[in-house]
Amino acid sequence: MKIGIFDSGFGGLSIMRAVVKVLPQYDYVYLGDTARTPYGTRSQQVIYDFTQQAVTFLFAQDCALVVIACNTASAEALHTVQKRIVPQYPGHTVLGVIIPAVEAALATTHNNRIGVLATEGSVASGAFVREIADRAAGVTVVQQACPMLVPLIESGERDGDILAYYIRRYTQPLTDAGVDTIVLGCTHYEFLAQAIQDIVGADIALIREGGVVAQKLSAYLTRHGDVAQLLSTHGTRTFYTTDLSEHFTKKGSEFYGKQIVAQHAVIDDACHDH
Repeated sequence: MKIGIFDSGFGGLSIMRAVVKVLPQYDYVYLGDTARTPYGTRSQQVIYDFTQQAVTFLFAQDCALVVIACNTASAEALHTVQKRIVPQYPGHTVLGVIIPAVEAALATTHNNRIGVLATEGSVASGAFVREIADRAAGVTVVQQACPMLVPLIESGERDGDILAYYIRRYTQPLTDAGVDTIVLGCTHYEFLAQAIQDIVGADIALIREGGVVAQKLSAYLTRHGDVAQLLSTHGTRTFYTTDLSEHFTKKGSEFYGKQIVAQHAVIDDACHDH
């Protein structure tokens, strides 16, 4: 059986890239719901529907373990999927990206002031604030929604004045609040890590989800030998997208760091609660 990685678009390929680097032996299936991206501005119900369809699709592709790489889906749908869908599939596991990022931020901060850059959906859900509060008392969390960053990244803007303007605008409330750690709470922001670091300065630590998720997944499989035993180790990589196009192959290859070939996935009507 395989490891599935799901994202609303391309960003999760940065997570997959980091995971594959740490755990190259396993077989992976990636699903990007590019036909319905972005999730960040959608209602909780719609995000849940899309996420459970994606998870069910990946289970059907023989994935025993699915990582929801999308922060919005992790924030809005993970708990419900774990409660409603996973019990229907004994021996299957679904994990998210928010808890690993939160644990890393708490281990990094010295002054207990943590900033979060994320989509509107993730910020509105309060998931980062909630998960931090569950783990530590007396930590100040400053969230900032960044609606312009994903469109800029997807249009190929990785540097330049427009991007710098928005990074300054979004990070200003965090630096004004005196945070010493910032969580890059969207998979896309990995590609802006250097630009963000240059603007906020070297004294502020950035939590980049790719590396954190890869380490946590490795530790999880070490702890859960029963799950690790289910996973096949042929080193295969399969990519699916709900909107098959040259654009996905081109952008996806950029995000993954090497050439990918994607297959078309139909998930909207094929999968429902059963």
